[in-house]
Amino acid sequence: MSELRKRLHTQIGKGDSPTDTAERFNVSRNAVYAGNRLLNETGGFSHRPSTGRPRSTQAKAIAKAIEANFKENTHNNIRKIARELNVDKSAVYRAMRKELGMKSRTMTKVQAFMANQRQKRQEMSRTLLSKFKKGDKKVLVFSDEKIFSVDAISNSRSTRYIA
Repeated sequence: MSELRKRLHTQIGKGDSPTDTAERFNVSRNAVYAGNRLLNETGGFSHRPSTGRPRSTQAKAIAKAIEANFKENTHNNIRKIARELNVDKSAVYRAMRKELGMKSRTMTKVQAFMANQRQKRQEMSRTLLSKFKKGDKKVLVFSDEKIFSVDAISNSRSTRYIA
């Protein structure tokens, strides 16, 4: 990012307007102005020191415990992990997202598509296309029934998987 800011500043130093520079480098005008403001205020293009409280070391410890927990059982949910670690579930969720790069996801139901079904569907599509190419003026109506494998035990809204 600092390399881009340097190039933007060099281009403006050559006499280009901020609008032309932004278009040339495919960035917003605000990015051009922000880079110049950063140079004027700090004397360089590196990031300013961040404000706010730094992350605690507890998040890293929680992340290590979560990794160990997942090696044992990949189907644990966030509440159960929080209960076992004796921390708040939001701390577990945050450690998973920020430290481990994991996300909580739900399973989605999709149609089970077998090879023989795919073949039948392709054959039907070919015959339908050939009938249209011949110029038949008949209207064809056909329906496709969806096949879902439903697990009565699992509630898709509350069952989440972490990946």
